[in-house]
Amino acid sequence: MEATARARELMPKVLPSSPSVALFKDGALVYALERRHIERMNANEIAGELVKAFSQHCTRQGPSVSSDVYGQVVHARQCGSQIPSFRG
Repeated sequence: MEATARARELMPKVLPSSPSVALFKDGALVYALERRHIERMNANEIAGELVKAFSQHCTRQGPSVSSDVYGQVVHARQCGSQIPSFRG
């Protein structure tokens, strides 16, 4: 199953939007920051919301995986936007 489809399956009450941020704890959605919220905020406000959500829901001392497992993670950066990048 595609990751996006799986995420939507886990968040039936959250409308699909991009960008958005979801925070899961023990497999359950505990926080969602949707595009409709993000559009009304500046970068500092978004950062503050995320800090507040993590402070509220992420209470265990990390890291949550061993350094060996984390070392195998392949980080990817991409954007689903269809708007062309500004090159000027």
